[in-house]
Amino acid sequence: MRLILIVIFFLPLLIRGQASITEVDDLEYLQYDTIIGKDTVWVYPYYFDNVHYQHLDIDSTLPDGQYNAYLDDSVTLLLKVRYQNYRPEGIVYYYNSNGKIKSTYSYKNGEWDGPYTYYNDMGELTSIGNNKNGQRHGDSYEYWSNGQLRRLEHYVMGTATGPYKRYYSNGQIEIEGKYDYAGEFKGYDGGYQVGKWCSYYEDGKIKEVEYYVDTIGIQEKIRIDEYRKTKNARPEFPINTATTYDIFGNKTREYVYKDFLLVRSIKYYANGKEKEVINYTDFHQGYCSRDPSYYIKGGAYNEYYENGNKKIEGTYLNNEKDGEWKSYSDIGQLIKREKYKAKK
Repeated sequence: MRLILIVIFFLPLLIRGQASITEVDDLEYLQYDTIIGKDTVWVYPYYFDNVHYQHLDIDSTLPDGQYNAYLDDSVTLLLKVRYQNYRPEGIVYYYNSNGKIKSTYSYKNGEWDGPYTYYNDMGELTSIGNNKNGQRHGDSYEYWSNGQLRRLEHYVMGTATGPYKRYYSNGQIEIEGKYDYAGEFKGYDGGYQVGKWCSYYEDGKIKEVEYYVDTIGIQEKIRIDEYRKTKNARPEFPINTATTYDIFGNKTREYVYKDFLLVRSIKYYANGKEKEVINYTDFHQGYCSRDPSYYIKGGAYNEYYENGNKKIEGTYLNNEKDGEWKSYSDIGQLIKREKYKAKK
């Protein structure tokens, strides 16, 4: 008697029946007879981009032993795994169709536990890290194809915590900052940006500087809980002023925050003079503490010419123009008046 084994994305199943091919959303599920013994040909879900699943589940039908999964040619090895007590155990190897290792995962009692690695098609290391009890834990590294470090971050049981750095392929830092871990707290849903965050151009010049609270303390945890309950959203905790610069070092924009909310955005000309000043009163469409498109314009609005003279002035109410709006020429002459009435 022959066994037939199907490996479906994230779920191996053991069944009996005839070989068949079924197309579902551009995915072919290929079914093959198995080889008698513990070296088993697994039926493999073949993706056209050759990306295969990265997780194995408990399968109470599998006896202890080593199993191999192949492509539809039954020759090209794509997976090597050992099952123990109906669970994957030890190091699992995934392969590209060219025979080079694609990734490795360590399993303990059916869960990710221990080191993991990723490789590109040439067999070069692209990522390395560690898991614990099924969650990412410890330092995580990513690399460019030239061997330069691409990203460095630290996790505590699945949550980004501590220093974070991302690099260009030339070794220059692209982004650096820090995450804080709120610990065992109801409503907590991930690492939060804290302290000073900087991003850079590839030549090392500063691109943007942002500031967040120094740590996620009691008040921030209360806010997290409130937002999850009342707004079904995740708050951020920016403070002070975030500034963006062009490649020449000229200030191009500022975001001003109060009580973690954006209250004013300012655009600048290359000569340092203000171009546009917008005030905000609240947010809408859920919550995003950094993106102005989520905020409601309210209060004074001013726009300027590059020579510093006022171009437009008016007032917003609930994202709509309200009251008298004036337009001026570049020499300061009033050229137009308009009246608006915003909806209450």
